[in-house]
Amino acid sequence: MSYRPKIVITDDEVRMTESMRTLLGDRGYDIETFQSGRDALDHLRANECDLVLMDVMMPVMDGFEALSHIKNHHPEVSVIMMTGQASIDSAIRALRGGAYDYLCKPFEYDELIKKVDNALSHRRLSYEKNLIHHQLQWTEARYQYLVHHSPDIIFTLGPQNKFVFITDKIKNCTGLNGQNLMGKSFTSIVYHQDVDKVSRYLKEVRSGKTTKELLELRLKCESCSHNGTPCSGAHPIMELKAASMSNGITAGNGERPSEIYGIIRDVTQRKRNEEEKRALERQLRQAQKMEAIGTLAGGIAHDFNNLLMAIQGNISMMLMHCDPSNAHYERLKKIERYIETVQNSRPNSWDMPERGSTTSNPSILIA
Repeated sequence: MSYRPKIVITDDEVRMTESMRTLLGDRGYDIETFQSGRDALDHLRANECDLVLMDVMMPVMDGFEALSHIKNHHPEVSVIMMTGQASIDSAIRALRGGAYDYLCKPFEYDELIKKVDNALSHRRLSYEKNLIHHQLQWTEARYQYLVHHSPDIIFTLGPQNKFVFITDKIKNCTGLNGQNLMGKSFTSIVYHQDVDKVSRYLKEVRSGKTTKELLELRLKCESCSHNGTPCSGAHPIMELKAASMSNGITAGNGERPSEIYGIIRDVTQRKRNEEEKRALERQLRQAQKMEAIGTLAGGIAHDFNNLLMAIQGNISMMLMHCDPSNAHYERLKKIERYIETVQNSRPNSWDMPERGSTTSNPSILIA
């Protein structure tokens, strides 16, 4: 259902108000009529209204007094003043008092319709303007909130890559206030060893090249920022993403702005976590290598034990069947002592059988 404009007609002559109701009634307006300015004001306090048609000369409260009250308390309502005693002074007074227009009685039907239509169009345009203004304010407020509450550093660079805007999140990294950076070069906050690559990156961005890659850089630490000299302290590690505003944006004068906007994200903690993860992975690989070496050594020790026990068993059997006067007896005893020496000097872990293995094969001992 379309909106029906609301009109209030105020005149102390009933015939006038009813005639105007008849003239305007066929145009789809909601019309209310009153014979005094006070009654009209009482109606406005409780109801919405788009246009008031009001006679100047009325008892109790004249049209000018009612006009003043309407403009003070209902400034959005358009008012057309009507009078049967037309004069330049009264017209000027009405317009200065805030009236949209002025009608001299008697007036033609076409003149009435034209002025009413113009007043309602003006009212509608004013409403739309205010609506757009409030929407713009809301959009701006939301934009400001998002920008200033973002965990990232958001900035804009003008010519020569000098700051024209930067959020105060920069203070968390460098100790510098964002306002103090206005007019200073972007590289003034960059660690000196990264200045060259940052300058090349910004040059490419300003030339219109678009890149999806993030540039990793270090910012000056708080000590560097305050002292103005490089230091050996830890510097915040950041990722930079920037783009030229000349891509797809045109200013009101038809020129393309030469500004760069971008985002700086603090990845110091992420880089620290990644380094710790790599260190743990290196330790794990080293532990796995040592475990593999231990497994190999255990296997070798197990095989060595089997051979040693076989030799010892055979020597013992030979000594049991050999007379001490035998020429080989002393050599066999010496071999037996060598075996005992090896057994006493080997690591204790060699005595442990390999996991899952059984005792040595007896056949080896007497082979």
